[in-house]
Amino acid sequence: MTLRILEVLGYSCPGGAAESVLELCAAFTSRGAVVTIAAPPEPGFAERAAAAGARFVPVAMASRRDVASFLALTALIRRERFDVVHTHCRNADLHGALAARAAGCRAIVTHLRGLLVDGNGEPANGWIDRVHRAILRRLPRRIVAISEAVRARALERLALSPSRVVTIRNGIALARFAAPRRAPAEVRAELQVATDRPLVLAIGTLGRCKGQDLVLDAFAALRHDGVLALAGDGPDAAALRERAKRLGIADRVRFLGARTDITDLLHAADLFVHAARWEGFGRVVAEALAAGRPLVATRVGGIPEFVTDGANGLLVAPDSSEALATAMASLLEDRPRARALGRAGAEFAARELDAETTASGITRVLESAVAEACA
Repeated sequence: MTLRILEVLGYSCPGGAAESVLELCAAFTSRGAVVTIAAPPEPGFAERAAAAGARFVPVAMASRRDVASFLALTALIRRERFDVVHTHCRNADLHGALAARAAGCRAIVTHLRGLLVDGNGEPANGWIDRVHRAILRRLPRRIVAISEAVRARALERLALSPSRVVTIRNGIALARFAAPRRAPAEVRAELQVATDRPLVLAIGTLGRCKGQDLVLDAFAALRHDGVLALAGDGPDAAALRERAKRLGIADRVRFLGARTDITDLLHAADLFVHAARWEGFGRVVAEALAAGRPLVATRVGGIPEFVTDGANGLLVAPDSSEALATAMASLLEDRPRARALGRAGAEFAARELDAETTASGITRVLESAVAEACA
């Protein structure tokens, strides 16, 4: 059968969720599904949805109290009669799942991409978060968790039957990360980093979750003339710039802002570092593996499910700049070992992190939800 899917995405700004959903849409459409994405109208997103073979319908979902978005989604679902509604991120879970129920679509699948925590990594217990959890308990036929860590948290916080929550690990469009579009020397020239200087790269929203403050502290403790590049933007940007100044390393830190050339940056770097304090999966770590980069990451959330310490990367305890610095120094000082870890990472990604495998698993979940709804 031709599956008609509505993907409801709460955040279409650059980031892991949007990238994953677009990759899923491309895989779904290649299998013959008809896919519509309802998401906020961020610049360039409509074009990216079209490139993935999906129709884009802008829906603001500006907050979880946005009645207009709920009504727009309800009208869309009632008019188009989708087989299944697949939601991603909290705003989408609320608007999309409620709209699907109101419009009479009984096949609802929620993709759980986080650990149900607040901006400090603590359990999210505001009233709207309690409403969100109540919806997750009652409306989706299946919840797809992006890691075993996310599944365990969902079972703990939602008190669901284990059969309702299935783990399907995030996949990566491997071909996208296999080779850069621009030569590493060209990227380094843009960043004003000589080819013989170590280049350390961290990618992610500049905020407490991703731990760039720890990366700065660790980098300052290293004895070398390398350069640190931080790709991403976020609420802590100004504070991190000030921290770099206080540490005396401002001239060796590049704040790159939000970037679309992540593959090029990865291939230009000697070392990738991810110091997250909490993490549902860690898509950017998987991307670094796919690009064959030596990496150091924190042992949190879903990361240890695909990074094995000493085999395809190094894992350290969270919230320890000292442990981070030690691991970074060990790979910067032992280039043969770093290269070997990078090769092992690329081989692991090719075996275990293919987006096509992820899409196959999720397709089965969506089809199962439709079959149950029609039974």
